[in-house]
Amino acid sequence: MNLLHYKEYTDEELMLLYQKNSDVKIFDELVIRYKERIINFVYKYTNNISDAEDLTQDSFIKLYRYRDKYRDVAKFSTWFYTIVINTVRNKYNKEKNYTSIDIENVNEYELQTDDFIFEPDENGSDDDHLRRMDCVKRSFDELDDIFKEVILLRYSEEFEYEKIAELLNIPEGTVKSRINRGREHMKKIFVKLYKE
Repeated sequence: MNLLHYKEYTDEELMLLYQKNSDVKIFDELVIRYKERIINFVYKYTNNISDAEDLTQDSFIKLYRYRDKYRDVAKFSTWFYTIVINTVRNKYNKEKNYTSIDIENVNEYELQTDDFIFEPDENGSDDDHLRRMDCVKRSFDELDDIFKEVILLRYSEEFEYEKIAELLNIPEGTVKSRINRGREHMKKIFVKLYKE
């Protein structure tokens, strides 16, 4: 089979095939499909491109190593993101050295709902917009990790609540609660920073 043939398979079908036949071309197809997405996702956690690339590589190594543990009852993406999140957590729980997350690509419209960020003044300047975005980033950086995690998964990766719950192995109600509490904390910090 050639690599082109593998493009016709779903992620789940590819993974099941890879369990039966450890053809490197199957693994390569999974890497092609997920590498950039995972690097971008991890970068938002670490704010460090080198760490993001290393952790992505570590995640793919774990995918290779634990391929036999995948079961077709779960979506491949959910199973793999769980590996990625655990890889990031393990690294930073040991090092305790990350304090900043880049949310430049977080869906700003979503975060602005419920009056999270004040609507920009129609006569507002570019400087005012940049100042507001800086305040959003700084307020996000001050959140506890459990809030950062769900907010990134919801607004950056645009995962449904159910998928986030499955990824983090927590109830869906907990996901919603953490998102709401995280947004409330961000709003309070944002208001304080914006008024400075």
